[in-house]
Amino acid sequence: MKLLLEERCKQSGNFDINARNSSGETPLHLATEAGQSLSVQLLLEHDANVDAITANGERAFHIAASLGHVQVMEKLLAARTEDYHLCDENKDQLNVLFVAVQKGHTRIVEMLLGVPIHPKKLRGVRESPLAMAAENLKKGRDMLRLFHERGWNINWRPEASIACTALHAAASVGNAPVVEYLLEKGAEHDVQDFMGRQPLHLALEGGDADVVKMLLSQGADIDARDEQNVSPLLLIANRKDTKMLEMVLERHPGVDIGSKQLPTKRTVLQECCFNPEATKLLLERGANATTRSDSNVVHAGFQPDCTGDDGGSILIAAAFYGQLATVQLLVERGANVNAADKKGTAAIHHAAMRDTPEMVEYLLRQGANLE
Repeated sequence: MKLLLEERCKQSGNFDINARNSSGETPLHLATEAGQSLSVQLLLEHDANVDAITANGERAFHIAASLGHVQVMEKLLAARTEDYHLCDENKDQLNVLFVAVQKGHTRIVEMLLGVPIHPKKLRGVRESPLAMAAENLKKGRDMLRLFHERGWNINWRPEASIACTALHAAASVGNAPVVEYLLEKGAEHDVQDFMGRQPLHLALEGGDADVVKMLLSQGADIDARDEQNVSPLLLIANRKDTKMLEMVLERHPGVDIGSKQLPTKRTVLQECCFNPEATKLLLERGANATTRSDSNVVHAGFQPDCTGDDGGSILIAAAFYGQLATVQLLVERGANVNAADKKGTAAIHHAAMRDTPEMVEYLLRQGANLE
């Protein structure tokens, strides 16, 4: 290629080494995309513009970072004219560091962190590269180690932003190795994201038991409320499996599971009416099967258009939703089959209205009053 370039320059005095194709790409962009480090070097030696931008807003730096071309990136960095160009964003609003982090190219991340640019200029304004790295299940820990070694604050996120921290990001995707690393390095477990959620909220939504266990071991608050007034305890109560509920009850044996009023105005026990196994677990831990709610049964499930304070019990809630197994469990534990809400509606009325003959038959056998 060197001979071709030299010959072309001899043949034409106006040969443009920065000529563009229909996509705005120069020969340097194309050589970078192909990973041809020698060609990139020759083009740069013949005054190829290292800062040329394609129609998609990408410099050769973005392309090399995206494709993981380490040797090409070395050539480009050596030829850079202005460090601040590394902070410029492409069409996806990502600067070169973000691109490398997003693709998980650890060596290139290391190279970019070695450029003498103030970290603040590389951080971005909408999202944290730390959070992006934390979501990478395979290389997240290695990338975060590089950031930490370069002096980045592990809890950092854009100030005027809706961004989450690295711990939020790792917890949300169940990245246990990264969560462990971040906690070891002093990550704050009680910081809130733009919706008021703490990492424990996101870990429970993600469903990774190891992450939940690690956060609980660090003292994460199971009663912390987000902007919707939802606590991790409520999220646990609404899960189909009981593993995490068991974990919480083991670590917090004194938690008020029977009478605690949650954002739905219902107790933890009432929130578990869909899950007989969870209900059984709570009852075994001392929850009261006759506990009443301050709201209508339809509050379970966060239906915002439902209001009321009819004082329905969990038995009434279970009957309302046709949960026969839960109804049977509650009755066995002493729930009053004739307990009614403030409107006089009992479990058997809901069973009849929902056309659940098996439940009606069961309640009648247990002494339910039709009047």
